[in-house]
Amino acid sequence: MKIHYKTATDETGIVIDYYIAPDPEEGRIKWLFYPQLPAGMAVQKGDEMRLGVMHDYDRQAYADFLKKPRHALSAEIYCQVIGVMDRVD
Repeated sequence: MKIHYKTATDETGIVIDYYIAPDPEEGRIKWLFYPQLPAGMAVQKGDEMRLGVMHDYDRQAYADFLKKPRHALSAEIYCQVIGVMDRVD
């Protein structure tokens, strides 16, 4: 499960979506980003620039996340992650 927590535009104008992926089985949080392929850019050029694909850029132990998430999150997203991690099926 991926939860979108932020969208930003980099200095070159590329729009980047940021996600957090709680993983209860591994007991950790994965931080991901997805740089969008700009309109009109050829897919091949986007592939060369690593655009249009999900990137895993950071991981954090759940116990550390509870103390302090490595990246800024809203309280709503923080609680949503805890709900996923603490869910018992």
